Amino acid sequence: ILLKTILLAVIFKMLASVVENREDRGLVLTLIAFSPSYFLYSDWIMAENLFSPLLLITILYYISRRNIMISDTIALKNKLSSSAIAGALAVALFETKYLAIILIPLWFAFWFSCSVPLLKNKKVIKEALLCIICWGISIGLVLGGVVLTYCVKSGCKIDLEIVKLSLGFSSGSGPENTGYKMLPQMKWIICYTAYPFLQAAIIVGENLKIRWKDIPKSIRENIIFLRSISLLLIFVAARHSSLVDYNADGMLKLLGRYVTYIVLIEIIIYAITEKYKKEEKAIDRFFRIFMLVACTVFCYAILYGNFAWKPAEDWLASLRGLENLAFLKLGYIFVIVTCILIVVSQVFGK
Repeated sequence: ILLKTILLAVIFKMLASVVENREDRGLVLTLIAFSPSYFLYSDWIMAENLFSPLLLITILYYISRRNIMISDTIALKNKLSSSAIAGALAVALFETKYLAIILIPLWFAFWFSCSVPLLKNKKVIKEALLCIICWGISIGLVLGGVVLTYCVKSGCKIDLEIVKLSLGFSSGSGPENTGYKMLPQMKWIICYTAYPFLQAAIIVGENLKIRWKDIPKSIRENIIFLRSISLLLIFVAARHSSLVDYNADGMLKLLGRYVTYIVLIEIIIYAITEKYKKEEKAIDRFFRIFMLVACTVFCYAILYGNFAWKPAEDWLASLRGLENLAFLKLGYIFVIVTCILIVVSQVFGK
């Protein structure tokens, strides 16, 4: 908790690159600090305990720094060092939580995609290739260090099987244990979409106030990037629960902590789009309120009301998230309060 509190200061400083007004930055930081998903806990020091602040730091770094790749005023050595840091952050997330492996291609694509339109320029091609090499070396060094540390501690010799084991490929729902099956079951996709929505419904409602056409292209790219992270987290969590051995006989465990970070992503989307809000028609607001309330009730019924499936009674007992306590203890009181807050924020919100 102490480390996460300290990292909030880093996040606040990095928010300056995407939120100009200091008061707005304070509001965003407050939303992050009091989000239950920021204070997940785990039995392992390098798991949920660090993943949430590290994810926010990585997102803010990528959003604020990627455009240096196409800047004529930035020296090549600065582009190389920034790419190395970007690679290190991407792989640090993976080492913090194995399921983040699915995000590595997305980090790569987002960081270097801004260079694509300029690839006719030989200088840009040369610099992009050097930065890609630097990004890859950074990832290789971190992964190599992890494998070496594992071998030294375990006394094993380095071989392919040890590499797979130390990188998590042979644990849980890792590909070695599931025959490299990749597709999740639809019921798990629905459940892992419903869980973060219950946390983020109010923020999602605020984000839906902004019309897509009113947002600049660069901000749209950031939103697509952020929502892609959310979709990949849902996908990998659903795949895990679909294939892991303890769910072989039914829906025994839903690990909401795998997707609870989506509320933090929605807060970042709120931070970068809030200033683009404009007046809207009453009918549009009414329809959005209706849909948000309906989705909130539906999501709660799916997860906690056995509306569609009959999971095990304690299938939500291992979430380790503070928000789950509210869902369980308050029951439909939580749904009513959330729906009221949705209406208030939509009608009277900024």
